[in-house]
Amino acid sequence: MIVNLGPSMRKRIYILLILFLIGLTARVGLFLIEDTDLVTGKLSPVRQGPNDRDVVALTFDIPWGEQHPLDILDLLFRESVRATFFVSASWAATHADIVNRMLDEGHEIASRGDRQVNLSRYPLSYIEQDLTRARETTESVTGQALVYLRPATGEFSDDYLLTAISQGYQVVLWTVDSEDYLNQGTDKIVSRVLKGIKPGAIIRFSATDTTLYTLSSLEQAIPAIKDKGYGFVTLSELFSGN
Repeated sequence: MIVNLGPSMRKRIYILLILFLIGLTARVGLFLIEDTDLVTGKLSPVRQGPNDRDVVALTFDIPWGEQHPLDILDLLFRESVRATFFVSASWAATHADIVNRMLDEGHEIASRGDRQVNLSRYPLSYIEQDLTRARETTESVTGQALVYLRPATGEFSDDYLLTAISQGYQVVLWTVDSEDYLNQGTDKIVSRVLKGIKPGAIIRFSATDTTLYTLSSLEQAIPAIKDKGYGFVTLSELFSGN
């Protein structure tokens, strides 16, 4: 007997299958299920790393910009700090020299999708196309497989998370948002970051030319975080324990 399943039932079955796969990886803490109901269960991106070591992960979002990324790389090199850069594919394609410098200096490249858009407002087919296009474009520049993904605007939907998981991504947000994009001044940014620091924290900064106080904030925050006894690691190092 052939049973015709409606769209709603097919989506529930799809979610169940994805949640089963997520359950297989939940032991390493990469994806969290907030709701215990398997049909209506909600997924949440990673916001915090393991807290068993005094290390933090410094991450940057780059949808555009040329000068600030270079200035930030200079600072990270002087401070011997490795970071993870979430880049838009369209930016990576036109700034391959900067991306390759990041890799050469031990930083990690992750994805923000193809463009600066809120994919949570788009249908499933568009999300799939955007993430696939972003992977192909960025990996053609880096020559490395992408592991981590961050929503370009920080917003996400179930369709976004399910698509990301099905494509092998680990979706990562942040523990501490510097909110440097608000351009509120160095003191406020540094204070906000230092208040949120704890073992395994994921710190978010921007690396665009429109954030006016990012560099000066990093110049103060990085030494202050070191003075608190913390080391800096990439996301891969944070989650693997290396």
